[in-house]
Amino acid sequence: MERTPETFQPTSIPIDVIRDISNVTKSMLVFLYSVIITVSLVGNSLVFLTFICNRHMRSIVNVFIVSLAISDFTVTITCMPINLGNILTKYWIFGAFSCKLVPFIDNLTVSSSSLTLCCIAFDRYYAIVHPLKANAVKTPKRAAILLLIVWIIALVSSIPYSFCFELFEVCIDPKGCPKHKAHRTAHFCRGQDRSQIDQLQIWLTMVVLFIIPFVFMTVTYSVICYTLWSKRPIGSSFGQSEDVQTRYKKKAVKMLILVVLLFVGCWSPLIIFEVVAKETELLASDKSLTSKYYLQWLALSSACVNPIIFAFMNEKFRKNFNKILCCRRNQIDPLPKRTTQPINLTLMDTGNNSNPDSQRVKSESVMKESTQV
Repeated sequence: MERTPETFQPTSIPIDVIRDISNVTKSMLVFLYSVIITVSLVGNSLVFLTFICNRHMRSIVNVFIVSLAISDFTVTITCMPINLGNILTKYWIFGAFSCKLVPFIDNLTVSSSSLTLCCIAFDRYYAIVHPLKANAVKTPKRAAILLLIVWIIALVSSIPYSFCFELFEVCIDPKGCPKHKAHRTAHFCRGQDRSQIDQLQIWLTMVVLFIIPFVFMTVTYSVICYTLWSKRPIGSSFGQSEDVQTRYKKKAVKMLILVVLLFVGCWSPLIIFEVVAKETELLASDKSLTSKYYLQWLALSSACVNPIIFAFMNEKFRKNFNKILCCRRNQIDPLPKRTTQPINLTLMDTGNNSNPDSQRVKSESVMKESTQV
């Protein structure tokens, strides 16, 4: 049965249909996205290759860093290109499946990243605040279980997002769109009108996967900083150089501050913007739409800054990066000689501690362990 050429008018035309960003803004976003995509692909690939090719880099904290790199790499090859394409074309041209897949992967990677950052904070807490207990608590088996829990939580919390988004066909002709003339319509990937239960689920996800991790990291790193700056480091009473202590402190504190600032700085502006936009008419102007696109870029840029803070600032990672980039795989450092036994013997020695060399080894070894990432 043939359908009559009826004309339909959408009840509400999406704000994107009647507004668009300038060509200058589009060009700038293309450049910015190209930068973070390139840096993220190269940086996260180097992190993964360094971990695979070097046995001595397979520490527990580096396992968490690799998990973070995998998450960042995934969002780089999926969400970033599609997000940029949607900005440039104005409409959704990637099909119904991608409309559900992209929000799912986006939330999955962000959730896993935030929880993995908590794991790193937990690891650093024991390494610095309780260095003598760290070896008993930080085991490969526990790290694997912790990572499995992280990805399960992220996966479960992301499933509802694939059901919240649908592909909508809307009329873009002010005069109306006959149903048999599809060229006058366009597709948009948008969230459905959510019920109170859906809204509650979104807020619970935000609290559990963003606010609580942020509070946890803030408290954890505050305790770590207090331990580094206020308390006398282990072994400092045995004549350790003040310059050595200061160097270790500065290195650790820089790392900790950057972890918190980058996590908050990349994601909080977009989260606040989205929450305010849902309750107000914030997106009613061209400038606000431009701001939204830049904030989306800022949030996604966390995928390229994470390799910088966790890898490029680490001397061992940087050294192996250079060797991989220069195609000198055969020159990668072999597994280093074990030094655990002499250090443990020194720490457990209950006899005469008058040997200054032994005391110096003990103090510097513990301090290095407590501040090294």
